[in-house]
Amino acid sequence: MFLNRLDPIEKEAFISLAVKAAEANGKVADEEYQMIEEYCIEMGIAFFDAKNVKPVEYAIDIYSKADGKHKKIAVLEIIGLMYADGGYDDEERAFVDRFAKEIGVLPETVKKCEDALKKYVDMTRELLECIE
Repeated sequence: MFLNRLDPIEKEAFISLAVKAAEANGKVADEEYQMIEEYCIEMGIAFFDAKNVKPVEYAIDIYSKADGKHKKIAVLEIIGLMYADGGYDDEERAFVDRFAKEIGVLPETVKKCEDALKKYVDMTRELLECIE
C-alpha cells in the first residue's frame, strides 16, 4: 500500500525483513511469498534472491534511523504480510513487537496498525463473498 514511499535502502531492507517475518513462525505460506513478490513490484525492485537476504538486525539498523512515517509503514506492511496466510499468530506478533520496539515504534501504534489491518482483512473477505 505505502511501500513506494520508502527510500531505496529502506526498500531493500524491507524485503529482507519481509522474508525473515514470513519465517517467524516456522511456516512460510505460499501467500506470504506471493505478497513479498507483490511488495517488490510495488517498490519497483527486483524480486529478492534468498542468498541476498540480510539479517533482521540490518533492517533494524536501517529503520531505527528512518523517518517516523517510514518506520510506521514498515510495521504496517509487515503486519499485512503476516495476515497473508489468513492468520496472525503469537510468534508473528512477537516478531512484529520486537521489530517495532527496536526501531522506536510505540506499542499503541502497533496495536492501531493491527486493528486497522484486521478490519481491512475482514472487509476484503466480505467483499469476496459478495462476488463468489
